Amino acid sequence: MSVTIRPYRGGGWEVDIRVVSPDGTRHKRERKHAPISSRSAVGRWAAARERVLFERLLSPPKDHPRKEVPTLQEFAPRFVDGHARANRQKPSGIASKTMILRLYLIPAFGRRHLDAIKSEDVQRLKAQLEIKSPKTVNNILAVLSILLKKAVEWDVIERMPAGYAFLSDQLRRASSSITLNFSEGSGRTSKADRARFFMMARGSAKEVSAILDVGHRFRVVRDDERERGRDLCDHLAAMLYRFH
Repeated sequence: MSVTIRPYRGGGWEVDIRVVSPDGTRHKRERKHAPISSRSAVGRWAAARERVLFERLLSPPKDHPRKEVPTLQEFAPRFVDGHARANRQKPSGIASKTMILRLYLIPAFGRRHLDAIKSEDVQRLKAQLEIKSPKTVNNILAVLSILLKKAVEWDVIERMPAGYAFLSDQLRRASSSITLNFSEGSGRTSKADRARFFMMARGSAKEVSAILDVGHRFRVVRDDERERGRDLCDHLAAMLYRFH
């Protein structure tokens, strides 16, 4: 068994816990953002969490009746209060998320249970938003992504809804942006222009890493895929920082 504690990109601490059965035939791993900020308290929390995981590994819980999953409209106020306001986001950021929920996501998915929102539903929403700017569409999808991520973190749903593919679209756009901005910057003669494009490429590398984190939370990205992807993104970000 092992516990690794490392700084989390968004602040605080990430805990990586691995437990193995005494006969070595079963193992379990959990990586998550610790809910507390003190380094010493995180260590105690991780040790307690390790014991819980080990007990579950030895005695898997019996099946329980399927819990009721809220609709997006029912979950939206909890998301705004428990995520945006609890993290003391700027009033403009809270207002933006509230507006996106009210104008776009609740009309589209308000009556849908969170685990029943499918890729086809998102594609239909994107078709309805074709007159909107790409930035607006991305902002709407980003709020939906964060909302579902929090639903998984808070054990409201177990995993990313089956067939949910909008993260793949975001991953393709972000990864393509790394190459395109790097190429554009390489062709610029002005030092300031080169730095600007290289920093945009670096930001896209960070975005790819964040998308892999979200996919891992939704249990559609494996541990090894996430680790390799994050290592590559960190290497690219460091390289681009030196270039600028």
